[in-house]
Amino acid sequence: SVSIGTPTNVSCNGGNDGAATASGSGGTGTITYAWSGGGGSSAAATALTAGTYTVTATDANGCTDTASVTITEPTVLVATATLDSDVSCNGGNDGEATASASGGTATYSYAWNTGATTATATGLTAGTYTVTATDANGCTATDTVVVDEPAALSVAINVDDSVSCNGGNDGSLTASASGGTANYTFLWNTGGTSATNSGLTAGLYTVTVTDANGCTVSDTMNVYEPSVLVASATLNNNVSCNGGNDGSAAASAAGGTAGYTFAWSMGGSSSVATGLTAGCYTVTATDANGCTNSEVICITEPTVLVATASIDSNTLCSSTSTGVASVVASGGALSYTYSWSSGSTSDTANSLSSGWHYVTVTDTNNCTAIDSVEIDVQDTIAPTALTQNATVYLDSIGNVSIDSSTIDSGSFDNCAIDSMYVTPSDFDCSDVGNNTVTLYVIDVNGNIDSATSTVHVVDTTAPFVGGIDTTLYLSNAGTVSLSATQVDSASYDACGLDSLWLSQEVFSCNDLGDNLVSFYAVDVNGNLDTTQVTISVIDTWNIVSINIDSNLLCFGAVNGQLTATASGMTGSYSYAWSNGGSTSTISGLVENTYIVTATSAFGCEVIDSVTLTEPDSLYGAMSISNISCNGANDGSAIITANGGSPGYSYLWNTGAVVDSIGGLAGGTYSVTISDTNGCAVSMDTVITEPTALVVNISFNDTSLCAGDSSGIAIANASGGTTPYSYSWTGYAATNDSLINILAGTYTTVITDANGCVATDTQTITEDTLPNVTLTLPIDSVCQFTVVQLSGQTPIGGAFSGQGVVLDSLITDSLSNWNSVTYTFTDSNGCAGIALDSVYITPLPQVSFSLNPIELCGGSEILLDFASPTGGVYSGDPMMIDTANGKLIALDSNYTTTGWYTYMNECGIDSGEFTMISHKTPEVDLGGDQALCNSNTLDLDAGDHDSYLWNDASTNQILTVNDGETPLNEDVYVWVQVSDTFGCTGSDTILVEVEVQTTFYLGDNITACLKDPVTLTVDNVYDNFNWSTGDSTLSILAHDGSVIIPGQYPFWVTGTNDNGACSYSDTIMLTLVDCDTSFVGIEEAVSYSFEIFPNPTREVLNVNGSIGVDFNRIMMISMRGEIAKVFDASTWNVTGADGVRLDVSDLADGVYMLRIEHAKGINTARVIVGK
Repeated sequence: SVSIGTPTNVSCNGGNDGAATASGSGGTGTITYAWSGGGGSSAAATALTAGTYTVTATDANGCTDTASVTITEPTVLVATATLDSDVSCNGGNDGEATASASGGTATYSYAWNTGATTATATGLTAGTYTVTATDANGCTATDTVVVDEPAALSVAINVDDSVSCNGGNDGSLTASASGGTANYTFLWNTGGTSATNSGLTAGLYTVTVTDANGCTVSDTMNVYEPSVLVASATLNNNVSCNGGNDGSAAASAAGGTAGYTFAWSMGGSSSVATGLTAGCYTVTATDANGCTNSEVICITEPTVLVATASIDSNTLCSSTSTGVASVVASGGALSYTYSWSSGSTSDTANSLSSGWHYVTVTDTNNCTAIDSVEIDVQDTIAPTALTQNATVYLDSIGNVSIDSSTIDSGSFDNCAIDSMYVTPSDFDCSDVGNNTVTLYVIDVNGNIDSATSTVHVVDTTAPFVGGIDTTLYLSNAGTVSLSATQVDSASYDACGLDSLWLSQEVFSCNDLGDNLVSFYAVDVNGNLDTTQVTISVIDTWNIVSINIDSNLLCFGAVNGQLTATASGMTGSYSYAWSNGGSTSTISGLVENTYIVTATSAFGCEVIDSVTLTEPDSLYGAMSISNISCNGANDGSAIITANGGSPGYSYLWNTGAVVDSIGGLAGGTYSVTISDTNGCAVSMDTVITEPTALVVNISFNDTSLCAGDSSGIAIANASGGTTPYSYSWTGYAATNDSLINILAGTYTTVITDANGCVATDTQTITEDTLPNVTLTLPIDSVCQFTVVQLSGQTPIGGAFSGQGVVLDSLITDSLSNWNSVTYTFTDSNGCAGIALDSVYITPLPQVSFSLNPIELCGGSEILLDFASPTGGVYSGDPMMIDTANGKLIALDSNYTTTGWYTYMNECGIDSGEFTMISHKTPEVDLGGDQALCNSNTLDLDAGDHDSYLWNDASTNQILTVNDGETPLNEDVYVWVQVSDTFGCTGSDTILVEVEVQTTFYLGDNITACLKDPVTLTVDNVYDNFNWSTGDSTLSILAHDGSVIIPGQYPFWVTGTNDNGACSYSDTIMLTLVDCDTSFVGIEEAVSYSFEIFPNPTREVLNVNGSIGVDFNRIMMISMRGEIAKVFDASTWNVTGADGVRLDVSDLADGVYMLRIEHAKGINTARVIVGK
C-alpha cells in the first residue's frame, strides 16, 4: 500500500514550490513511484504548482497501489496605491499616498520607491510613485500612483495708464494671475487688495498673488511719467517797420508727451505766430496727455522812419548836372540805404540836372520813407571861341575842304556848345598859300562868339606818272638811244606838269637784256613822282652750242670731253669755260656741269652749259638663309645688283652664274657682279649652322605620395636656335615646366625657332597613404571646457585645429561646430588625415550692434540689435513693444534704459542698452501767402542744421520769384529741415501769384493858375492812396483859386486787398500865371537864394543875390494853399541880402517857399519838422 504525507502547499499564487512525499509498505522487494502531472519518479515530488497529484507505487512483482494529494495556493496578492493629496503648490513636496494589499498571505509589508516603508508615503513632490507589497510568504505585488501639482502660479502686471503729466497721480496697473489653484487674492505694496491699482504716481510697484492653496508669487512694474513739459517761445523777428504787423515768434515744447498743440493769447494754434504787431504774447503748449505749460514773448518795433531831403546846390546850366542834394534819415532800424531817382545810392546825390529828384530811404528792415527836392538852373554866359592856324593839303584833283574841327582850339562854354561852323571852307589850286578864315561858336542857349585863323593851303600831291615798257635793238655800232616821250603814257597832274625825263637814255652791249629805267614827272608846284619801265635791249646774234665728245661709262671715271661752237656774227670768237679752259675743246673731265662763254669781236657775249653724268656706283645687296638644323644643307644666298648700268651678270665661287644659289652647307661663298659697261664688283658671305638641339626632364622630387600634386617637371633645353616652343604629352601646357603634378610618366617635345625637334621622357614614382581614423569621445560641450582628445588610429600622429593644444581641445575662444584634425605621417613622409567635430555651446554673452540707439521722433526699428538672438527684451513699455518686436521712438527728447536677457544650457547673461529719442524738428513757413510777380518773397525755415527746398537750394531762407523770368502762376513751396541727428521735419505752403498791373497818370501837366485840374487813375486796383491823402479814383489837384505859380508833384499808389501787388505813378503839375504882365519863374532864374537849415523846426535863413530886394515871402502847402505870408514886419534882416523867418508856428510837413523880389520870383522846397 502507498500513502502520502502532509503536503507542502504553493507559497505564492501561480508559484511552483509545492511538494508531497509518498510512502509505500508491503509488497515484494523495492518499491518504485510514479507521479502524475510531471511530479517525477521519486518518493518526493517537488516544484509542484497548485493541483491534485496521484502517485502509483509498484513493487518488484509489479503490484501497484495509488494515492492522491491536493496542493493548494493562496489567492493572488494585489497591491493598491491610493492618492491621499496632490502637491499644493507647483514645485512643492506635500503630496501624500497610501498603499494597501489583499490576497496572498497576511501579514503585509510595504516598500516605496522613495525609500519609505510605511503604508502611507508623505512629503511627496509631483511625480509617479511605485509601492511594493510583500505578504507573509514573501510574495510581492506592485502598484503606482501619480501625484500631481498645479501649474506654476504666475502673475503679470499690465500698465493700464502711465502718469499723464510729470508729478501727476493718474497711473494705473492691473495684475492678472494664472496657474496655481483658483481663487486668487492680490496684495499691493501700496496696501491695495484688488487686481487693479490706480491713482498711482511714478515709481516701482509690487503685487503679491495668493491662490486657494496659499501659494504666492510676486512681480514688480514701473509706472513711468513723462519729463516736465516746458513751453518755449522764440523770437523769429520783431516788427520790421513802425506800425507794421510782420512780427513773428515760434513756439516749441519739450518733455511731456509728444504731440504738442499750441494756443496763443491773440488767437491761433500754429507753432509759429506771424502777422504780429508790437506787444507781448503768451503761448500755451498742451501735450498729447493734456498737460500744459505757458511762456511769454515780447515783439518790439522801431521808431518811425523819416527821410528829409534838401538842396545843397543848384545846377549851373540847363544841359549840365552839377546840382547837389542830400537826405537825412532818422528813426527806423539802422543802417540806411539810399536810392535817388538819379541813380545815386548815398545820402548825397551829386551831378543832378534840373527838375524834381526823389529819394527813397530804406532801413535794414526794408522800411522806406520818400522825400524830394527841385533843382533850379541858369545860363547867360556866351561861349569862348578859340582857334588855331592850320595847314591843309590839296587832294589828287586839286581840292580841299575844312570844317570847324580843323581850326577849333578848344572852344568852350560853361554849359555846352550847340554848334560851330567856319567860313570859307573850300579851297583849290588857286588858293595855294595863306588864307584867312573865321570860326563861329554857338552854345545851347544861342549865345555866339567868333575868332579868325590862317589856313595854309599846300599842294603835296605828286603827279600821276604813266610809262610803257619798250624794246630796243642795238645798232651795228652796239648802241641805241631812247627819249622820255617814247615811254610816256598819259602822265597827269591836277595843277599842271612841269617836265618829264628818264634815268637812262643811251644803251650798249653791256645793257643787253631787260633794264629797269626810272621815269620821272614834276608838277608846277615841284611835286615829283616816278615809276619804272622795262627797256629790253636785244643784240643781233645769240648762238653757241656744246657737243659731248666723250661721256663717262663707270662710276668715278675721268675720260669726258666737250667742244663749244659759236655762230651768228662775223669775225672771230673767244671761249671761256667754267673749269678754266680757254679753247673750244676741253677733255679729261669728271662728272660736273660745265659753262662756256663765247665773246664776239664787238664784245657781245653768249653763254651755254652742259652736264656730264656718270652711272651710280655698282654694288650688290646679299640676302642669305643659314642652315636651319645642325647637320642639314638647306642654306641659300641671293644677290641683288644695283647702280652701274643695268644688264648685270653674276659669277659665284661655286661656278654658278645666276643671282641665287641653294642647298648650301656651312661655309664662305663669293660672287662677282658685272654691268653692261664692263664695270665689276665682288662680295663675300658666310653660311652658318646651329649647335645640336637637346632636351632633358628634371623633377623637384622623384617620388610622391598618392594624391600629392606638388610635383614640378622642368624641360631643360639647349642648342638649336632660340626661342624654343614646348609641348607636353597629355597636357595643354606650352611652357618649359609643369607644376602641381601627381606621380606618373611625363614626355616633352621641344621645337626651336627653325622647326628642329628634340624629345625626352621621365617618371615620378607613387607612395601609398596610411589609413587613418578619428572618433572623438564626446559630441558637444560648453565653452571653457577642456576636452581630452582620443579615439584615433594609428597611434603616433598629431592633433591640430583651432583651440587644439597637444592632446587637448581648449574651448575658451571657440563656439559652434569645431573641427579637430588628426594627422599621421608614415616612414615615406606620406600623411593620412581624419576629421571629427565637437559642438561648443558658447556661454551666454549679450552684446548690442547698436548702443546707444538714437532715433528720430515717431520712427521705429525692430528688436533685433542684440545677440545672441532668441533672448528677451524688457524695459519702458512706452518705447519697447515686445509684443510686436519693435523699438518705438517718442516724438520728444527722451532717454530710457532697456535690458536684454539670454539663457542657454550653459548659463544666463543680460545687458543694458540706452534708447534716445530726438524730437522731430519743427518748421512752419506760415500760412499760404499772396505774392506780386514784380516782388520777391523771403521764406525763413528757422534755425536748423540743414535745409532742402523744393528747388534743391540748401539755404535757411528761400527767395521766391528771384529769377530772370517772373512767376505767372501759383506755386507750392516745400522745405525739409534736418537737425544734427539727421531727424527731419517739413512744411508746405501755397504762394498765390498775382500779375503786376500798371497804370499811367499821363504826361506832366502845365495849367493856368485860374484853371482847375482833375487827376484820374485807372480802376485797376482795389485801393488807391494819393499823396494828398485821398483814396478815390479822381482828385481835384487844383481848384483854380490859388494864385501862386510853381511846380506841384502828385503821386498815387494802388494796392489790392490781399496786399500782393501795388503800383505807383507820379505826375508834375506846373501852374503858371497866364497873365503876361506877371513876372514869372522864368524871369527870375538868374537869381538864386541860399536857404538853411532845411529841414527846420524854428527858423529859416534866406540869403539872396547881391542887390536883390525882397518884396514878399510866403509858405505854400503842397496842395497850393498859402500857409503863411512873411513881410518886412515879420522877418529879421540878417544882412544886406538876407532875412531870418520864424516858422515855429507851422505844422510839420513839406512846403513851397515863394520869394517875390524886384527881379522876379523864386521858389524852394522846405521841410518843417524834426
